[in-house]
Amino acid sequence: MNIFNATINPGIGDILLCRNMLDTIKHQYDAIILSPNPTITQNFREVSERKYYNFCLSFMKEVFSIPPYKIVENGSFHRFSPIDGDLRGLPLTNEAIFKMNDYSSLLCNENIENIMREPYIVITTKVRGTPTRSRYSNKFKEKLMKIIRKLSNKYIIVLIGERTPPDNPENRMLGPDRVFCLYDDIKKSVEFVDLTLDRIQTEIPDVNRIKKDCVLMKNASGVITLGIGGNMILSSMVSKKSINYIEDVGYCRYYEGVVNQPQRDGITITNNFQNFIQKCKEI
Repeated sequence: MNIFNATINPGIGDILLCRNMLDTIKHQYDAIILSPNPTITQNFREVSERKYYNFCLSFMKEVFSIPPYKIVENGSFHRFSPIDGDLRGLPLTNEAIFKMNDYSSLLCNENIENIMREPYIVITTKVRGTPTRSRYSNKFKEKLMKIIRKLSNKYIIVLIGERTPPDNPENRMLGPDRVFCLYDDIKKSVEFVDLTLDRIQTEIPDVNRIKKDCVLMKNASGVITLGIGGNMILSSMVSKKSINYIEDVGYCRYYEGVVNQPQRDGITITNNFQNFIQKCKEI
């Protein structure tokens, strides 16, 4: 039997990227056996009773619910990490690695009702990695708030994500310049439907809450995100129109490939701020 096994990073975005890539070669394997990486969970999350690890395990079972995938707990497997470029020598094309495919049928449960009825856009509040808070404040904030105010004349604004970043080891390591939220700036600029979470709620994600957010993004007229991470990846995989801005692609080399890879219709991932703003205007 031809079997591939690996541990993968325990994050929403990492898990989805692995599914996105491995789907392109899954026909070559009798079994693809995956486990959450317990070491990374322990180093980057400060939670008791393995709660975050258990969330990752549950989310992986949802995402990899069909053959040839199988989810186990085995921390001795070698690591497979798209973000870090550790691809274990798998025969993956650039398109397989960098193009975000449509996983709305997987992530949007048809039994979950979309609570919004009027035309709306979704903005995810968390910014991770790039742009930094200082660059955002000095270069991008004023223009972004201006376009959000214009969009609010046409659409209901819906905020999802975090009000403030949780105080976990990963965020402390990155620092407040690399992890921050847009919530307070948007609150000062426009009225919105507030579907954001507090720190306690974001520390341990909830699979059902993620699916509700995915339903909102799928049915939105547009979704706007800044930075790298799970919010951008989720939006790019479920939305009809997703507009994502990353400034410094060198901060995480994986995203250099992402911004240069043609995405499916309606999906924009760019490190050109003027292009980002123009795409927002076109919603």
